[in-house]
Amino acid sequence: MNMMNQLIQRTIIALTLLLFLSGVSASGENCSDIRIYAEDITISEDTVEYFEFTVYNYEDRDFDVETVRLSEEPADSRIRLSVNRTPSEIDEDDEETIRIRVETENFTHDDTINASIELKGRFEGNGEYCSFSEIGKEYFDIDVEEDNWDNDGEGNFYGRPQCDELELGTSTVKVEAGKTVNKEFTLENRANERFYIDFVDVYDNSSEIRSDSDGYDRTIYSNSVGTIGVEVKAYSDAEEGREKAYIKVRGHFQDEATCTLEQNARDFYVNIEEKEEATFIDSTPSLPVYSPYCSGFIFTAPSTQEINERGEVSLRIENNTPFRASIRFYGNGLRVEPQLLSIPSGFKSNAYQIEVSADSASTLYYEIDAGNCLTKNSTRIIGTVQQTVPQQTQQNEEPVQNQEPEEEETVQQQIIGAIAGSGFAVLGNQNTVAGLMVVALLIIAYAFVVARNQRKGVQ
Repeated sequence: MNMMNQLIQRTIIALTLLLFLSGVSASGENCSDIRIYAEDITISEDTVEYFEFTVYNYEDRDFDVETVRLSEEPADSRIRLSVNRTPSEIDEDDEETIRIRVETENFTHDDTINASIELKGRFEGNGEYCSFSEIGKEYFDIDVEEDNWDNDGEGNFYGRPQCDELELGTSTVKVEAGKTVNKEFTLENRANERFYIDFVDVYDNSSEIRSDSDGYDRTIYSNSVGTIGVEVKAYSDAEEGREKAYIKVRGHFQDEATCTLEQNARDFYVNIEEKEEATFIDSTPSLPVYSPYCSGFIFTAPSTQEINERGEVSLRIENNTPFRASIRFYGNGLRVEPQLLSIPSGFKSNAYQIEVSADSASTLYYEIDAGNCLTKNSTRIIGTVQQTVPQQTQQNEEPVQNQEPEEEETVQQQIIGAIAGSGFAVLGNQNTVAGLMVVALLIIAYAFVVARNQRKGVQ
């Protein structure tokens, strides 16, 4: 009986020590594994612009973000900062983005505003809390430029000389109340080098609609046209009328020359229409119509093409029409660069190369819009990816020797297994106190079993 009392006392001491140690992990010692990286930003006066910063979680546990805070240092009434979008959770060894909104008023001259961003939250698992001060502030500068140019409304860009070779094409979006419309705008690159889109944002300041970006071509080849997707939703109670939305585009050429839209954003109109009851369906086809041949436009492509993961397809293109034509390239399981090609009137090429990536056999489609005529063509892509068959290694089979059967577990060993399995199962479910209580109860039960066995041995 004395032995059992001693065992219970030692168990209580061990549990007290474990409870103490479990609380030490909440001291914030791992908070330095949460890092925010913010770059200096440039914005014009009297405008609104959005920027994205990156936050990393270098710890091997997920991190729950509670609050993100922005501030100017010192405070400046000419600028307003706010958090537009923040992640709720950052997975272990992963990264997320924080989107901020910057609004500026009129500046009499170029100026630089000092600002900072910080966050707080806690790690999953042991619930380790990280305050603003424990993670630390990330400082960045906001360079505000006085607006000294006039916007001609044509969607042009400013920056290096080659930025003049970019042109954004927008159009009015029509949407019925309670519905969503997707539309593609174009970005034409007339320069002799590739242009890479770094950032696109579509937004509005209306209570009737919601405007968002719907994807875009990240690479626009020389003398080609890329697309920028726009999604506009009109709320169910939206009133009939015209609203204004905005699109922002920023990117760079191969030589790293950065180009930004004049006035930082190009506006476009959204016409909200009332819902119409379908009383009559007009079956008259709209022009242009599909045709097997478009007069004045010559296009030939190979009927089949072998592609070893990545290759080129050579096309013959002649645009003898008075219209600017376009060719869209697409196919299931294919990655095509460019995805859209703009062809001015008079363009001729007997071997225009497009890049195609294919993992398996598929069909590459060409959808051609020649101004007043639409046509299609296709090339069968034959994938030639070499798949290596893993070689089976022969293992020398050793004769199976008769082994003596292992001794059966004693009652005590079974109880130890129950203690470890039950206690750590609860601990694994991130409930430290409950897990320790289960361990304590099972140890006490084990002590009674040991004492009973000893009494039987004495008898």
